[in-house]
Amino acid sequence: MRKKISILAILIFVLGLFISTGRASAEEDLSKLLEGPKSSQQIMKDKMADKTRYSAALIVLIGGLVLGLIMGAIVQRSQFCMSNAFTFIRILGTFTKFKSYMVALFISILGVLILSYITIDKKHLVNIMEATRPTYVKFYADDFNLFRFIAGGYIFGMGIVFAGGCASRILVRTGEGNIGSLISVIFFTTGAGLAMTGGFFQSIIQPLGNISKPVVTGITSMMGIKSDTPFAIPNLLGDLVGSKAVSAFSWGILILFGIFLVVWFIRSKERDEFWGAKWPLTGIGIGLLVVIGWAVTGYAKIIAPTPDISDIPHNSLTFANPSYRLVEHLYNSFTTYNYSFNDILTMAQVRENVANAADKQTYIIYNFGVASVVGAILGSTVTALITRTFNFIFPPNFTAYVGHIIGGLLMGFGAVLSLGCNIGQGLSGMSTLGFGALITVIFIILGSWTSVWIRDKFEI
Repeated sequence: MRKKISILAILIFVLGLFISTGRASAEEDLSKLLEGPKSSQQIMKDKMADKTRYSAALIVLIGGLVLGLIMGAIVQRSQFCMSNAFTFIRILGTFTKFKSYMVALFISILGVLILSYITIDKKHLVNIMEATRPTYVKFYADDFNLFRFIAGGYIFGMGIVFAGGCASRILVRTGEGNIGSLISVIFFTTGAGLAMTGGFFQSIIQPLGNISKPVVTGITSMMGIKSDTPFAIPNLLGDLVGSKAVSAFSWGILILFGIFLVVWFIRSKERDEFWGAKWPLTGIGIGLLVVIGWAVTGYAKIIAPTPDISDIPHNSLTFANPSYRLVEHLYNSFTTYNYSFNDILTMAQVRENVANAADKQTYIIYNFGVASVVGAILGSTVTALITRTFNFIFPPNFTAYVGHIIGGLLMGFGAVLSLGCNIGQGLSGMSTLGFGALITVIFIILGSWTSVWIRDKFEI
């Protein structure tokens, strides 16, 4: 009976996603009805644009759902968790899961570099220059908020220890029936939502930017880095040595990283349980999912009609922002179902009058992320049921409940502050060799070690 209830809950999530998606499409259809008569040529052109737009949206929706399903299955069976990958180094002195993460990182970097050479209609499937610059941050010296990555990564890292796992792990454990992880997910999305919509968050971002700007511009000026150089590791290295061969630096970094991993794995063969099928294949699988995510959203960006997609970068797997967007979709679907005609008219006019490209690109990418979140939970649930590992597990005591609440809030707030969670920055961001992603990962590790120390020190 409990298993049926869990499956029903997941189906409600999926239903809510498609209801909200369908409503957005209905609003667009209404706005078209409100327009004046068009010529037959314009009508045909609009129909083709609608068909292509629908194809692009469908690609990212199905792509996100399928990738999420596979991600959920892989993490559920392997119990891969980047929180454990980082904290087990300090607690147990083992690098087994960290090595799996390193394999995933190598595969994702390699895949993104390969995708950057693939063109469709003379457009690159992945533009590395764009991929390192999210829509809301330019990632140049003047706008590179160094302390945002430091603070956000550190806060997120502290949260994953108390929440009982990283962003992907708590989603997967929720699908397995873990109530503690469900609490973490609820407050993870709450923290992310408060950070994205609250004035408190903006009051923190601005001061961090004011502190960061003179520091970053001062260092870059002293080192001879140009103000218009994107903050990706290959670009920064190129400026330091006076070379524009960014691609060569990218491949050089990957090759050196690969050599380091081979030497390290061989020399430490007897020290952990990495060797075998489980952990290398887990890393390869997760890395490939990140690459495919870039390919899916990149292809949709290329084929979508020009008015809908501007030069806004696409994305790959990430869970912080989409988790909040999923809740937002469901809330809007079930609380504002009965729109009045004036409400719909107002929304249609806004959708037409405001910057269409940004609005619709956001819509497409959010659908990819939201679908991947639904897929991760659903993939975990199905896999757990098939393997008979689905069980309702409750936190053992009041302290554990509080830990899940505080940990989830810290994760949500930290992930938004640092522009991504352990997957969004630790893999998707790092796959583009973004400098901000590297800083975030370093401080996620340091934050997680701090929480381990606090937990051991105060026995909580």
